[in-house]
Amino acid sequence: MTTADQAKAKNIAKMGDVLGTQYSALWQEVAYLHMNWKEFVELFGTKAERIEIMNKAAPAFFRMVQDELFEVTLLSIARMTDPPQSMGKKNKANLTIRNFPELIGHANTKAKVEKLLKDVEKQTEFARVWRNKRIMESAN
Repeated sequence: MTTADQAKAKNIAKMGDVLGTQYSALWQEVAYLHMNWKEFVELFGTKAERIEIMNKAAPAFFRMVQDELFEVTLLSIARMTDPPQSMGKKNKANLTIRNFPELIGHANTKAKVEKLLKDVEKQTEFARVWRNKRIMESAN
């Protein structure tokens, strides 16, 4: 089995330092996102009997776990698909898949990635909208 450091070294060798490093970091984020979502589905999305047992045993605790796993999932999706720079923070780059086109030197690959990113942006807009509303609610 390949370790994260070995995979990162391989990615850097193939993609260059900046792209390989960002790709590797985002790959780890995606793996963590999938792990969280798998746990969410296993606990709250597969068996009604399981939810019944959790509600009898510790309803407030399991509601908290459900909310946290759901929120972490949406926040991860939003963060990974955010623009390369946050508003008002011109000096601070975000770790996001939207950085990739600027880091890709091969024209055909860059064009393919740009096309895919347009679709990704549309399909993940819900997470950024949810996150922004959540932040606004917390601020008020």
